[in-house]
Amino acid sequence: MAILAKLIYHDDVEVLTDACWALSYLSDGANEKIDAVVEAGTKKEACWAISNATSGGVNEPEIIHYLVSAGCIKPLCDILNISDPKIIQVALDGLENILKTGDKERAKTEGLNVYSDMIETAGGVDRIVNLQHHDNEEIYKKCYSIVEKFYSDDDDAGFEMAVNPETNTFDFPADNSNLGSGNFNFS
Repeated sequence: MAILAKLIYHDDVEVLTDACWALSYLSDGANEKIDAVVEAGTKKEACWAISNATSGGVNEPEIIHYLVSAGCIKPLCDILNISDPKIIQVALDGLENILKTGDKERAKTEGLNVYSDMIETAGGVDRIVNLQHHDNEEIYKKCYSIVEKFYSDDDDAGFEMAVNPETNTFDFPADNSNLGSGNFNFS
């Protein structure tokens, strides 16, 4: 553990990533392995290291590609379950940097942000949505921003609803062409 703790401060991105990957494997194992990682205090440092590396990757996407291929998404999503607000914020920053890079590369991926799907598969979206109820206002705002920017539902695009100022009720669009023939029956 002491060697891994030193390696997470290394300047070489490859060494740093491999050290973080090793910590991820250790913290995904039996409880005594997780306890050893936590006791060594390396899990939080690894989160800081990954997040710091992703901040450079916003302008250099190959850094993000490397970190993602090394498996950084799942550990960043998993650490969102801890109680330390500062580490949650750091993990959210890292995930947001990864998502920003994915957005910049939509032209290469048929309009998709492949990283958003990876974060969702790792359980990150559910955790981010749940963190919108966090007591820490910064965490709430960051989570809200991530959900709005990268996971908002575009299915209702074109559907506008406004409040009628005279009746103080909602006005729905007049176009009812997509409502069907009206032949549906529950009986």
